Amino acid sequence: MKKTFAKDLERAIIEELEQLKKRTPELTCLWDLLLVLQEEFIQVLQSDEPASLEIGRLTGSDEDWKQVHAYIAGMEGAVLQRAIPLWTIYSLLERAAQYYHQAGVNSAYPKEKAWYLSLEQIKLMEKRKVGGAVRTVHNHLWGQLGFAPFMIGKE
Repeated sequence: MKKTFAKDLERAIIEELEQLKKRTPELTCLWDLLLVLQEEFIQVLQSDEPASLEIGRLTGSDEDWKQVHAYIAGMEGAVLQRAIPLWTIYSLLERAAQYYHQAGVNSAYPKEKAWYLSLEQIKLMEKRKVGGAVRTVHNHLWGQLGFAPFMIGKE
């Protein structure tokens, strides 16, 4: 049951990413990277035996993320229109991590517990990488407004 829900959750995130990509094509580089990572994550969930988790394959390379962050940092105009979709995916990754945490904590089997808690950590890493893009957009907003638009360091 937990694995089925996890697959459904990850597929729902893919559907949301596809919608975000249609609404904000200027962030296609980010959406494409996240879609690839989601597909990789679903493949891991579909395996019969828990495989070793390749962090780079499931969270993206540092080089890929540097390119995404550099692209977002160099964008001009419509900052708020980019912030909303980024907040959306950031929140979805947070919720997915919370699910994997709860699935692990509520497992009676040590191997299964470790598996789900590892999946939680992968989602948290992915969330932190998206968080870099969110911070970049917040900095742009700060520059436009002349003050921090949101409480810094508070989530």
